[in-house]
Amino acid sequence: MPVPAQGLSGLSAGPDSVQAVSIVQDDDDEAGGPVAVNTSDPGVVAAARFAVNQQARNSGATIRLVSVDQAKRQLVSGINYFLCLSVEMGGETTQVHVTVYNNGNQNRLGKWVVKACD
Repeated sequence: MPVPAQGLSGLSAGPDSVQAVSIVQDDDDEAGGPVAVNTSDPGVVAAARFAVNQQARNSGATIRLVSVDQAKRQLVSGINYFLCLSVEMGGETTQVHVTVYNNGNQNRLGKWVVKACD
């Protein structure tokens, strides 16, 4: 994640000296625990679509994404998406909790649990 210019401070001298730089993270930095994000965020929507398609492929069932009801994102060595989705399975709409990990190149479905949103 880029560090804003106001988060950098430093000390430098001539060409033969060492330059010291410190990085101060903003209070809004997401690194660490999951934070709530907008359910229409493009990364969230892509993760939700991936989860539904992957679960349908894994189970052989027909599953349709109805809506993204809740979303959290956690920055790790990639991005974890913790989502609560409304999906249609077997002609009924139900809610599921899913976890999708994106390493920058590909997604991986980590969890799919039928459970109502909190």
